[in-house]
Amino acid sequence: MALNFGPIRWAAIVLTATVAGVAVLTACGTRPAGPNVPAESPGAPSVTATRGGAAPSPPSTPTPPAATTPPVEGSPSLAPPPFPEASPVTVAGWQLATAPSWDGYTFPVSGVTGVRAQWTQPSATGSADAQAYVWIGIGGWHESDLIQAGTSDPPPNLADFTNDGVWYELIPAGPHFPLVSVVPGDKIAVSIVQLAPPQGKWQISVDDMSGDQTFTKTVQYDSAGTYPSFIVEDPTNVLGPSGPYVAFSHWGTVSFTNMQIRIGDQWKPAASIYGYRIQMVRDGLTLATAGPLGTASGFTAHQEP
Repeated sequence: MALNFGPIRWAAIVLTATVAGVAVLTACGTRPAGPNVPAESPGAPSVTATRGGAAPSPPSTPTPPAATTPPVEGSPSLAPPPFPEASPVTVAGWQLATAPSWDGYTFPVSGVTGVRAQWTQPSATGSADAQAYVWIGIGGWHESDLIQAGTSDPPPNLADFTNDGVWYELIPAGPHFPLVSVVPGDKIAVSIVQLAPPQGKWQISVDDMSGDQTFTKTVQYDSAGTYPSFIVEDPTNVLGPSGPYVAFSHWGTVSFTNMQIRIGDQWKPAASIYGYRIQMVRDGLTLATAGPLGTASGFTAHQEP
């Protein structure tokens, strides 16, 4: 994602082994202000598996971006009940990975037709041009296609409020900010679900359960249906693998809960799928870490002080 222009992401990936316990996966990416898709960084990532055997290998060559049709902005409506809770499961495991602008989890599975999760909107501080984005999506890890939606987390003194609140993005197109505000402490539920027929239509919903309103939008998008992701991101100002990055707002922690992935027509708890646990590392510095994925399919992202 890119500031003011739309998100742009590029993911540079380094995978490392974790010790016993739950398998974890880390990924990273960069994007211009506004959420966007990460591209892989030069060189091959190194990977080690944690629990559950060898880690899956990401595709060696990203596919070209899928064609999109310009979406039309939706409008807020009364919020429906949140989606069902994910059942507790035995955690399948993860690999550790690093990326320059992503912190969270992604999962190397195909046939993905939906993703959904909840979080509490964090309270941010920082300079007037600082930003951070919390989102879920499908694609973007070693791929050039990505459909995503979530909330921005700017400081209260944000200079440009057009990048505030709810947003969604269909890569390679830029992000859309429908001017639906959220405030710190709001309970957020986001879902991206493929509709049938036709298979190319997706419904994006961002539900502010505290504010009793939902942003819903149906879009046409050709997704590869791989790499469902749950991410906190530091965007870049331009499309590219090495920044420059936008000033990162200070958000502390973000706890994702009720993470679910739909494969075919069946919803699965995210913890039941082997994944990548991504830590945000740039220029040798750890900016944020993703905590272990729990049996209830949730984790906490921690920003380094």
